[in-house]
Amino acid sequence: MSIKLSTLSRKFAFTMVEFAVAMGVGMVLMVALVSFMMYTGLSLAGVANYVDLESQSQQTLDRMVEDVRQGSKLTDYATNKVVFVDSATNVISYIYDPSARVLTRKVNGEVRTLLQECDGLNFSIFQRSPVSTNIYDLVPTTLAATNCKALQVRWNCSRTILGSKRNTETVQSTKIVLRN
Repeated sequence: MSIKLSTLSRKFAFTMVEFAVAMGVGMVLMVALVSFMMYTGLSLAGVANYVDLESQSQQTLDRMVEDVRQGSKLTDYATNKVVFVDSATNVISYIYDPSARVLTRKVNGEVRTLLQECDGLNFSIFQRSPVSTNIYDLVPTTLAATNCKALQVRWNCSRTILGSKRNTETVQSTKIVLRN
């Protein structure tokens, strides 16, 4: 009986060469799988960042457009700050802090952060001036903020993935005309 088992076990056993080849093929497959998973993970993180940044920018832009269009007048202006009074006499301020990289909205003392991780933001104001007979165009104003008829805002936000910027940036720019 022992003779039959030893013959049978030799027939189904691996040799050292077969085992080494199997391990080599297995390791190559594992390296390929791990590399694919890492690449996919970074790509999905990048897409998630794009979606979140774009959503944050769109919500901020929607809020800002609504406030500016309902504003009765611009009372204070700087390249990083605008202050409006709306039709209900609420004072609305948009203030960009470059050191904290945030844009905040302040309404009658209540402060809310709208944009985070904002690398740069710039406000510009315009007035309506006649360029020829009965044709008006928006031109930059250096006059008082009360002459403002349109506001332009530009910003760019970015994030990092695993410590480096990897195409995770969103840029917004728009001109908003005051209706009142």
